[in-house]
Amino acid sequence: MRLGALLLLGWLYAMNAGADEQVQQHLHELRTRSSLLCSSALLYFNPALEAQDSRALASSYDSLNLLATRVVQLGQPEPVAAHLRDMQRLFKDLERLPRQQAEQYPPLLLRLLRLQREMEVWAEQQLAEDGAAATTAQLLRQRSRDMARLLLDYQARSYPFIDGEYQGLAQAERQTLDQDLQQGLRRLQDADATQAEALGRVHKGYRFVRSQILANRPRESSGGVEFYLARGIVDLDELAAQVGE
Repeated sequence: MRLGALLLLGWLYAMNAGADEQVQQHLHELRTRSSLLCSSALLYFNPALEAQDSRALASSYDSLNLLATRVVQLGQPEPVAAHLRDMQRLFKDLERLPRQQAEQYPPLLLRLLRLQREMEVWAEQQLAEDGAAATTAQLLRQRSRDMARLLLDYQARSYPFIDGEYQGLAQAERQTLDQDLQQGLRRLQDADATQAEALGRVHKGYRFVRSQILANRPRESSGGVEFYLARGIVDLDELAAQVGE
């Protein structure tokens, strides 16, 4: 009887631990997918580019739909549910604008960026670390977050905002994120041979566009940077979800 009770308690503990891990993953994806939404939107709704890339629009919708799913799975808590609704309305407003009125894109995108930051701050408050040693899933999420911050900063700095409208990362912050990302990926590769190949692909993609990411004066918004880093962010999130199961 005592053994049965212990087994039941162990099962309940494992179930609770798994549920907690899933919540952490969902909260984390509010950060990365909101970043990817904004990054793709900045690329697609850029008045300086001659043509709009339909892949950026599709990527924006993928991120927006996944955000909606994660908010539902988290129980639609406020204020993040309100942030999502505002993001959805803003995105519809952007899509309704004809290209001839592209000068109206920047103020709408600035509002989208502010909402992204508010959603990110809320998620980070829920994810506050308890001081315990980081798990592999948490380390993967940290590297995904580093990459998402660098990508969004790059696309926002490349966008034709009026000077002072957008405050990006300082050069020292970009360099710190770059170092943390690369060192973290190498440690994760060394620590787990089963993930080494997938992590190696992520790292290779990042190194391919690294010079553009770290440039003080980035060129115009790049679909190439978006492609490599967005793929890496999604791959890291998927790896984190797998090891956290």
